[in-house]
Amino acid sequence: MDTHLPAARAAIVADEQWENALQQALDQTAGLPSIDVAILFANSFYAEHFPALLERLQQATNARFILGCSGETIIGQGLELENVPALSLLLLSLPDVILRPVRLTQSMINLCPTPLSWRTHLDVQLDDVNAWLIFADPFHMEVERLIDGLASAYGECPVLGGLASSSNTKARRTHIFFNNEVFTEGGVGLAIGGPYTLHPLVSQGCEPIGETWTITGVRDNLITTISNRPAYDMLVETFKSLPHEVQQRAQRNL
Repeated sequence: MDTHLPAARAAIVADEQWENALQQALDQTAGLPSIDVAILFANSFYAEHFPALLERLQQATNARFILGCSGETIIGQGLELENVPALSLLLLSLPDVILRPVRLTQSMINLCPTPLSWRTHLDVQLDDVNAWLIFADPFHMEVERLIDGLASAYGECPVLGGLASSSNTKARRTHIFFNNEVFTEGGVGLAIGGPYTLHPLVSQGCEPIGETWTITGVRDNLITTISNRPAYDMLVETFKSLPHEVQQRAQRNL
């Protein structure tokens, strides 16, 4: 039995050279007694170097398992980097953890029509998993069927993770990281068991206000006009039309 406490280190770095970015991330996350899981997200600016990046990460950390994916926007502690060469690294040291990594593919989904077939194919039994961490390519795999299959096979175990993305959305090409391999379809999953589980956190929610209008002008990701009127004027007018108690809530959220 391990005697050290669970620990985590995280870093987010932007640099045009992947070697520099990775080394900075490793320097910022140093100090763990052992590394059970390394989770890596990297912008597709580094795509041609992903195999070398994973190999260097494995050599430097000696992590039991590496998983992650490419992303258009890279997020870390207190920072969001969009459309720049960047990577985010999370290292986890988890004494007594039970980890079952699996490679996920569309053909596997097609071969698993029942809960028992899922558990058999993945070779992960109910007693070995308290939660699933999943990263998947949304363009070449039916992710909803994957989630439904895991939910049917593993009951109320939470399933968390995300979909890979890319700076080149027209190419519909993403990258999935699994140890020292890079895949352009399918996904990777990690069954987490022992004394550990995952707790989801929802950052925000939305509800519509006012009437239904037509967006008539945009600039990149900004709405400029609604119903041929300045979008800000429409927002102010809509806000003033709300009941007082709704205005009170909206003031904290708009």
